[in-house]
Amino acid sequence: MTDDTLSPAETVCVDGAPNFRDIGGYETADGRRVRYGKLFRSGMLVGVSDEGVATLEALGIRTVIDLRTQVEVDALGPDRLPDSARIVQIRVPSAGADPMVAEALKTGRFPYLPDLVSVNRAYITDDAAEFGDLLTLLADPVNLPAVVHCLGGKDRTGVGTALLLTILGVPWPTVQQDYLLSNAHFSDSGGDQPDSLNRVMANSLGHAPDFGDEASRREFFVLRPEYIDVVLEEITKDGRTFDDFVRNELRLPSATVERLRAEFLE
Repeated sequence: MTDDTLSPAETVCVDGAPNFRDIGGYETADGRRVRYGKLFRSGMLVGVSDEGVATLEALGIRTVIDLRTQVEVDALGPDRLPDSARIVQIRVPSAGADPMVAEALKTGRFPYLPDLVSVNRAYITDDAAEFGDLLTLLADPVNLPAVVHCLGGKDRTGVGTALLLTILGVPWPTVQQDYLLSNAHFSDSGGDQPDSLNRVMANSLGHAPDFGDEASRREFFVLRPEYIDVVLEEITKDGRTFDDFVRNELRLPSATVERLRAEFLE
């Protein structure tokens, strides 16, 4: 598998939006391809510059789906969007609604590393209805093109994107690699993408976020294969199929699944 396969060719930079990328370009098991320009995944859009707002407008973004909780929005601020885009909030708890998260957002100190295996498992066991709402929105062409984001665009956004790509028929190894692409955006503390998230958080909090030390800061943003693989493991445990999960937990009727495939596949 080449880098070209894993990285959509039509990469778009939205100034001030961390971890922003098109999910288009991936090939499905039956040889079809995910359309470009339909859905973009991102970190929060709080720090988008005027230039970034103009880019979102040029992309024709109609809907921005914000997966942050109200606590996060209150602490870090609302998204900056073009007038042509509407915001939809689907509140998915960060780190399993751990009260430490709320305290960390208030103080800007992140003194612990979340257990992302447990967190991502909880998204499947506790928050399937919210992800079903996300996918239902994406099945309606009136809402597209769209951006889906959480805080950093890697955890909740990563799980939601993985569910969509799997519904579309993208093989799991490719889904996993899309999830891990967030590491490239946060790997270099001198790069633009990680700085954009830290800058937004610093502007909102009044000071730079405190992760204790550089090693902890880097580990806070690192994603590993087991973090996303637990999603598939939880979905398919005890003999349950992915289709069972889509129907019974995401509560997506077959007509919605077919609309998703019609909208997102070439």
